[in-house]
Amino acid sequence: MPRSVGPWFLMWQYPLFLGLILAGFLASARYPRGTNALLAYTPFLSFAVTMLLVLTGLHRLLTRDTWAVAHGVHYFLAHVLVVLVGVGAPVCVGSVVQRSIASRRYLGIFVGAIPLLSFLLVLFGAFTGYLLSGYDDPPAPSILRFHVLHGGLAPIGILLLLFSWWRWLHRPGRSPAASRDG
Repeated sequence: MPRSVGPWFLMWQYPLFLGLILAGFLASARYPRGTNALLAYTPFLSFAVTMLLVLTGLHRLLTRDTWAVAHGVHYFLAHVLVVLVGVGAPVCVGSVVQRSIASRRYLGIFVGAIPLLSFLLVLFGAFTGYLLSGYDDPPAPSILRFHVLHGGLAPIGILLLLFSWWRWLHRPGRSPAASRDG
């Protein structure tokens, strides 16, 4: 008899996520320039990929394109965004924690919530997208709710959080290099 797949199957994700936070913590202390480059480009690239996702999603919605080129591009970009934010957010959190501890500004640790919230919202958007693409005649109100969540609220929230993440790295009145160092 085959064993049932339970929550233990997904347990590899937690050590990986904590390992990425630890890697960001250690890399920020050891290789600050490389970490600065990662912190500078991850939110910007994620923002650009999200904008492309919005454009391909609008194209799919307006042309009723379900299984053509726009679907493939949208599907691929969604995976790129999950990986990009899934790797960048924990490394950024580790870097923020290390820099806050090193500068003795402990309230700066709470800024690490911005990348984590953006990661959770990206996962939420991906989840609602999978639910929309795999439905088998659910009631019409359910489809409408998931379209509103996936096509409206999730992209707006993701764009706002990614912009605030990027804006936090490029604080006004300071150069980007100075804001990433402290």
